[in-house]
Amino acid sequence: MTALTKNVSIHGDTASSSDNSCARGWIERVQPVYTWIMIGATGGLSALAIVAETPSILAQSIVLLILVGLIGLPHGAFDLHVGRSMLKTRLGGAWAPVFVSAYLAVCALALAFWILTPWMGLAILLLLGAAHWGMDDLEYEGARPGMLAWLSTSRGLIPVAMPLLAHPAEVSRIFAVITASDVASESVIRWTGAISMLLAAPGLFAHGALLLRGSRETFLRSASEVIVLVIWFTVTPPLLAFTVYFCLWHSVRHSLRSASRLDASRARRALRRYLRAVMLPTIATWMLAAAAWLILLRDYEFTSLSWQIVFVGLFALTVPHVILEAVAHRVHRLWPRSSPES
Repeated sequence: MTALTKNVSIHGDTASSSDNSCARGWIERVQPVYTWIMIGATGGLSALAIVAETPSILAQSIVLLILVGLIGLPHGAFDLHVGRSMLKTRLGGAWAPVFVSAYLAVCALALAFWILTPWMGLAILLLLGAAHWGMDDLEYEGARPGMLAWLSTSRGLIPVAMPLLAHPAEVSRIFAVITASDVASESVIRWTGAISMLLAAPGLFAHGALLLRGSRETFLRSASEVIVLVIWFTVTPPLLAFTVYFCLWHSVRHSLRSASRLDASRARRALRRYLRAVMLPTIATWMLAAAAWLILLRDYEFTSLSWQIVFVGLFALTVPHVILEAVAHRVHRLWPRSSPES
């Protein structure tokens, strides 16, 4: 269970400690098991990546599109339910147009920002990714906000910095395509990754030391996760490594926690309700992506277009997603609720 889940609900659903204890339920059993499964699977895939032939860029791009479309997008589509849980009791039937309009406006502003300053947009995407992924992945509670931010960002730097350090040439190519420019050299990318990992190291060791004072199982799971992910991002091509991490590590665990807020006691019912909650916004996003694909297909080859749509699209969606979680945290503290459906 992550620190964010333990300390605060990102969905603005409950406030009291008794409600939070009740809301954990099946997620306390399922998430550690899933994490151990992914540790084993990622370790096995890492060994395979060392001895097997590297998949083609085309194959990696297809995997990227499929997994992001089927797993990555739905985990963000739950934002509609988060908005509903915060606004419906205050705005009534007007909550939907207000929320959707605001969300799309932030998406449009983020997209315009990327178009005007793509390298700045890329830098923000990487920083937001480190902070957001780290907060989701961190297994520690009780830290003050400043320490929590330090520990979580250190943890989140692994999937950001390790590809820069281990695969600067391939990362440089990806960056050049998605920013439509060729500014950063391989040496700059490698040094950026090295410095980032050096900055992350004290936070990673501090996190391990704090966990070691508590549950040995939690410490072993968290340490194994860090070690396996460092190896994974070192030996695996960055595009494939990112796809597996973002979709099968981050998005699935985030989705499981989101589902647990809908029904804490019955996992199957929670997952059915989660799928219903994300279905329509996911399909709408697929349609927007398909429209962008048809419009841009004449100007880009398949791999370049897939990278542009995925990474620029992720930036446009990540900005409102992260803002919403921050607002939901604030609303949760100001307007506690008794249930996710209130």
